[in-house]
Amino acid sequence: MSIDATTAISPVLSQIQTAAAIQTAVARKTMDAQKVVAEGLVSLIPPAPPLATSGSLGTRLNVFG
Repeated sequence: MSIDATTAISPVLSQIQTAAAIQTAVARKTMDAQKVVAEGLVSLIPPAPPLATSGSLGTRLNVFG
């Protein structure tokens, strides 16, 4: 490979590195946004009701309806 060919390839490689860095940054921002949305959705889930500890119903089989 001649020096001229190497010199011609250098700007192309630089552009590829820049494009890859931009794509990585966009992917990270997208994942961060999805994380925030998922955390918000999880926080909306109500807590499970307490299990029955006495009586004839709910002490052996707990069914939520």
